[in-house]
Amino acid sequence: MPQGIRVLPRPDSVGPALGLPGPDSRTLSYDELRSQIATTSAALITSGVPEGSVIGLGIANRLEFVLGLLGAANAGAVVAVIDPGLAVDDIRARLHDAGAVAWLTTSDGPEVDTLPRW
Repeated sequence: MPQGIRVLPRPDSVGPALGLPGPDSRTLSYDELRSQIATTSAALITSGVPEGSVIGLGIANRLEFVLGLLGAANAGAVVAVIDPGLAVDDIRARLHDAGAVAWLTTSDGPEVDTLPRW
């Protein structure tokens, strides 16, 4: 294939399968992937997260982790990955050390009351 030429997937084709194998695994089409990344990015931007600022990312699920990571990058944020299984005081300390302005986690993720949560 000539240099500079690339083959793009059909937008409705199945994108990467992320998650653990089994009944909880799921896939997204490239359009769904793009849409969910844009939704995360827009939520961060409209919530006032400035471009170039650090956000904490605490998501255990692989698919949501990737969506959060790509959404934050799309918003221009720098990501500090923090294990959501840590004690809340340890999460707070790591967020503070990273200079994070927000905590991006899932609805069942740990509450960290010192920062906005998305």
